[in-house]
Amino acid sequence: MTTAHHRIVSFYIGDDWVMTGTLFGNGSDNLDLTNAVIDWEMKDLNDAVILDKTKATITVVDPVLGKIMITVDEATSASVVAGAYRDVLRVTDASGFTDTLWVGSIVVKSGIV
Repeated sequence: MTTAHHRIVSFYIGDDWVMTGTLFGNGSDNLDLTNAVIDWEMKDLNDAVILDKTKATITVVDPVLGKIMITVDEATSASVVAGAYRDVLRVTDASGFTDTLWVGSIVVKSGIV
């Protein structure tokens, strides 16, 4: 499968955060997420986990086309310190094959206090 590097995304502390994307299997084929397990983490630059799937909602928008949405609510984002982070998403497909399919940079900025 193919690991995608998403564009740098920026969010403000205390806002709802939404990231959408499409996951791909071999080549340019969309990955079928039917019965897949998705794990996601946002880490600081020292690899400490700041957020994970217990603090975010991962929604499979269209399983056959591999479309997902990750959301973090405003109460959860309010606990994040402004700074540079990275995220990583791993999928275990219906056959049990596990692969990291999404990585990228996230910048968190101070918002209205």
